[in-house]
Formats: sequence, C-alpha cells, structure tokens
Amino acid sequence: MNDMGSRVSAPRPAARSRPGAVIAVIVLSLLRAILTIFVWLPLLQYTDAATSSSLDAGIKTLYTTLLFGLPILAIAEVAVAVGLWMLKNWGRIGAIVVFGLDIVLGFVFITLGTGFSPGQIVGFAVDVIVIVMLLQPNVVSAFEE
Repeated sequence: MNDMGSRVSAPRPAARSRPGAVIAVIVLSLLRAILTIFVWLPLLQYTDAATSSSLDAGIKTLYTTLLFGLPILAIAEVAVAVGLWMLKNWGRIGAIVVFGLDIVLGFVFITLGTGFSPGQIVGFAVDVIVIVMLLQPNVVSAFEE
C-alpha cells in the first residue's frame, strides 16, 4: 500500500514480441491444418477402398497411410502453431521438423513417379523459406526464455 491507501502492484515483466516471421509461420501452419482436414474428409467416404481386392497393394498402403497420417499431421500443425504463438522453442523446432518432413515427402512422391508440378515447386520454396526464417538469429532469440 502507498500513502494514499491504494495498492501498488509490482511492475509486469515486459512482454516478448513475436517477430513477423513467426506470425507468418503460425498463419501458414493453421492454413495447412485446415487444408489437410479438407483433403482427409473425402477419404473417409471411401474407407472400404483400403480393403478392396481390385486395388494395387501400393495404392492400398498409400490410402491407409493418408487415412491415418493426415489427421495426425493436422494435429501436429495446430500444436506447432500454438507453440509458436506461446514462443516456445519446441514449437519452433516442431515447425522446422514438420516443414522439413514436407520437403522429404515431396521428394518421395516425385521419386514414385508423380513428377514435378508447379504446386510442388512452390511448396518446396515455401517450406525452405519457412525453415530459413525460423533459423534467423532474431527469430531464435525471440524463443529464448
């Protein structure tokens, strides 16, 4: 209490600010999670395709992987966005891992014979840019506690 009888509160610690690069990655992660769900939902309509005898074994494996992997990826994207918002280093590292995994999976699909498409090239560029942004010294220092 001060002389006037009112309470004096302790000064608040300065709030850490989020660099613009982090906000951009948060938005991108949330958009990717939403798009992942929109890709996953139609797959639910054809769950019997994974057991169909008329499909190639490779297609069945891909379908099953997508059916179970896409919701996990969407949850990971949301978790990464939350971690980035809270400026937790695990969120930054998680984002690097998720975007790096996207690069690796892109190369896997290319080697399976899908070839390069303009969308894949843009996707690779975005993934690399995000990883580079998250490794910048000003971004790394924002995550130090």
